Amino acid sequence: MPSAVLLAALPLLALAVAWLRLEQPPEVGDGFAVVVLALAPALVTGARRRLLVAAAAVLGAVWIAVGVSPGALLPGRDARWLEPLRDTFA
Repeated sequence: MPSAVLLAALPLLALAVAWLRLEQPPEVGDGFAVVVLALAPALVTGARRRLLVAAAAVLGAVWIAVGVSPGALLPGRDARWLEPLRDTFA
């Protein structure tokens, strides 16, 4: 596990810098959360657990990046969950 953290240190630093450069104004807490989510699958042993943690990390990162709760994807919810993504690129 410590070797995974050491191997991931430089890519995680690059991810954090890139994330903070995209944010206006920079949200350090969000950047830190994305880095932790990116590192989480490397800290888990076992292929199934790693896949589950990776899926949860992707949902969490999307939640942070787009600002839409994963619960908004559930059937019966408001259908306007793509609006923040559309507004980002419009």
